[in-house]
Amino acid sequence: MRRRDDLGGSLVRGRLEPGRVSDVEAETRSLLAEGRLELAVAAVVRGYGPELLTYLVAVARSETDGSDAFSEAIVDVWRGLPAFRWESS
Repeated sequence: MRRRDDLGGSLVRGRLEPGRVSDVEAETRSLLAEGRLELAVAAVVRGYGPELLTYLVAVARSETDGSDAFSEAIVDVWRGLPAFRWESS
């Protein structure tokens, strides 16, 4: 069952499609290379946000707590993305 999430990512049963992961990474890297941090963070949120938010709400067992954790995670992305070395797997 495929659906589109509200942030524009292609989801399959609540998960980002594997081909879409490389698209998100390529877009993010390109935007960072151009010095466009705000748009790079937006690409990360569009690409990974729905899945991450769903996970955090489930772990926290509270929409409020999950949303708060999501907000903190996005601030961390904003701060850490410029130094990210793309060596993770």
